[in-house]
Amino acid sequence: MESPVFISTSSLQALIDSHSVQIVDSGMGAKDGHFAKRIPGAKYFNIPDYKCTQSSLSMGFPCLPDFTEYMKRFGLRNNGTAVVVYDQSGVAMAGRAWFMFRHYGYQNVKILDGGLVKWVAEGRATESGQYQISVNTNINQADYQFVEREGERALFPEVLQISQKINRNETDIRIWDPRPAEVFNNGTVDNAVNISFSSFFNGDRTVKSPDDVRKILAERLGHGEIITSCAKGVIACLGYAIATHAGRNVKVFTGSLEEWNSLKP
Repeated sequence: MESPVFISTSSLQALIDSHSVQIVDSGMGAKDGHFAKRIPGAKYFNIPDYKCTQSSLSMGFPCLPDFTEYMKRFGLRNNGTAVVVYDQSGVAMAGRAWFMFRHYGYQNVKILDGGLVKWVAEGRATESGQYQISVNTNINQADYQFVEREGERALFPEVLQISQKINRNETDIRIWDPRPAEVFNNGTVDNAVNISFSSFFNGDRTVKSPDDVRKILAERLGHGEIITSCAKGVIACLGYAIATHAGRNVKVFTGSLEEWNSLKP
């Protein structure tokens, strides 16, 4: 059964061959790596550039008007054409871009399973060289119509309430922080459980089967709803992708620890 989140390298190759895909290389300050080696046709999406203009948070999740303007400039059409997001080193950054696109209504968006690392290991084509990342000026307004999906984000008041209920053993909802343990141990949302995202991937950086992911999540988080959190809302989006791959009911606390620390009483 095809994953609702991840797409194989062979399936991406088929989309490239049929000229029916928009490819996004997502990262944080990794433009040089993009210029050095990328999947043909990929455009670089620097995550910190696409944040809420009205938020004091360093990685504030963009509101719908901000997102619409960003996509017009970036040139990522919402016209039914498949969108595939990848990360130069694996999947950590791809999750944020994937969630952002999905949340605002892209119907066919996937994360490349194994990322650029697997693509290159299989000997598939790449390209290199600098190009001008220019502002899109050829805008068909119909290609940039977006609607925010409800029920995918958990805001601070909800997370605070859930954290307090967990502390009193009054809910089966769990807060999951998917960062590596050494980072998690430096601070997290109260009552969050840590399972590093790396636990859900194989040696070749492909995601484990939905059954295997479900088993790991159930062992540590039970069977209730999951709220993902991290430091600034990037790895939390990858956690959302992993849980969605396994068919779990999940939300993202997009403000994550940064917002928690600024608002917690």
